[in-house]
Amino acid sequence: MKKNHDNKVDDMISSSILSLEVISIDNDGYSSARILDDQYTKEIIQIPYNNENIKFNKQDHLLAELVFYNKKISVKKICVSEGRNNSI
Repeated sequence: MKKNHDNKVDDMISSSILSLEVISIDNDGYSSARILDDQYTKEIIQIPYNNENIKFNKQDHLLAELVFYNKKISVKKICVSEGRNNSI
């Protein structure tokens, strides 16, 4: 846990590597993905465009490091793409 300047305890920051399925990609490169973990069955997250990300397509499965903070989920890094045309 982290204390802010008022000595109040903020929510805990944690990160995990989870599997995602890309469900949409817009023209600007921003994507939406569904978390493929039973604990997060209804969670859809946004993947902002980043030219350092690996290339992926709609319906690809990704392994990504996700950060959980204040009930929000964000993508820190995409590790692996298990796409239709990709090999690992």
